[in-house]
Amino acid sequence: MGWWLRGGALLALCATVAVLLCAPSGPHFRLVIDASFGQAAIQADGPALAPLIVLTEAAQQSGAVCLDGSPAAYYFQPGTGAGAHNWIIHFEGGGWCTSLEDCVLRAGDSLGSSHGWPRTRHLTGHLSRDPAVNPDLHTWNAAYLPYCDGASFAGNVSQPQSSGGQSVFFRGAAILDAVLADLMHRGLHTAQRVLVTGCSAGGLAAYLHCDYVAARVGGGAVTKCMPDAGFFMDAPDVWGQRRMEGLFRAAVEMHNVLGNVNEACVAALPARDAWKCFYAPYSASFVQAPLFIVNPLFDTWQIANLVLGGRAAPEWDGCRYSLAGCTREQGAVLRAFADQLAARALSTLAAASGDGAFLFSCFLHCPNLDNDDWWQQLTIGGTALREAAADWVLDRGGDHFHVDKTSDYERGTNPSCGISV
Repeated sequence: MGWWLRGGALLALCATVAVLLCAPSGPHFRLVIDASFGQAAIQADGPALAPLIVLTEAAQQSGAVCLDGSPAAYYFQPGTGAGAHNWIIHFEGGGWCTSLEDCVLRAGDSLGSSHGWPRTRHLTGHLSRDPAVNPDLHTWNAAYLPYCDGASFAGNVSQPQSSGGQSVFFRGAAILDAVLADLMHRGLHTAQRVLVTGCSAGGLAAYLHCDYVAARVGGGAVTKCMPDAGFFMDAPDVWGQRRMEGLFRAAVEMHNVLGNVNEACVAALPARDAWKCFYAPYSASFVQAPLFIVNPLFDTWQIANLVLGGRAAPEWDGCRYSLAGCTREQGAVLRAFADQLAARALSTLAAASGDGAFLFSCFLHCPNLDNDDWWQQLTIGGTALREAAADWVLDRGGDHFHVDKTSDYERGTNPSCGISV
């Protein structure tokens, strides 16, 4: 038995819905994460449940393990009929851990351990089996990769690291390889279309690993990538500081990720700046596969952690989730951030390369793709997200760029945002 397998592979039926996002210590710095991550969409019963596949052998042989040393696993539902040779591979999100101490804490919950992951999962949104919810993609093979490595499936440290007498394992790249290898045995090698998606830190994973997945699948398939809320900006906060930069640098160094991000990006940047390839604004430009960027322009995670630098900032409490509670100056700051995010994202794309986007003026983070409500209801110019995404995936129609402008709406936000306005 390898050093990386600690404990058994017995999985309980219920998971603790607890999310710990790693942050530097200090009284004025905190990172906020949406509670929708982790096990939010998991049910004990219900229609079309995807079973959990535990990769015990890969854990033993190649170290495909979570932070706590438990074996990697994923949820899978096979395709049917016309979708039998089409695949969706989805990365779960949930932030990052950037210090040994924080990774040790994270190893104790569902974002750092597969122990306790439920044996089945109800697939939703673009993964849904319900044709009423997901008319174009409901017959596709669907693989949902829970997140337990702390670095967007990119870490690669050969030996466990210890803090306070507890070991943690940085094996995200091995997890991805193990899942892809297992999917090959389930028919991925005969794929005609492959769609790589992800939410938040999983959205970043979709940027980072898009071309790698395409290469593993091979040229016989058309591989496209659709990241959701993974376009994290590298801008200073309202106080002119760059705390997020420190977090990303720390994640890159501690998890040893540079060998597992976009190779063309790393080759193009000076060595001192190669860590920036862990940022989507840098790596997206180098992705060869077609990209369809899905992102809220008023990204609530980025407002809390980038614009406000993770600070408590009580003077901003009324402005974190709606422009209605903002002062004139605060509203101008958030509108400027939204406009910058849209411009930066669009600058990485090219219509001639088959790219597209759905950039919506909402106070949301994610999930948007794998959420039944947002998948069906988010609309730009009369086109719903599910229609825009499916048209792009299936090469239907012409213009695949759907972009809100905050000036288009009286309140600055898209009416289809619903409760988020």
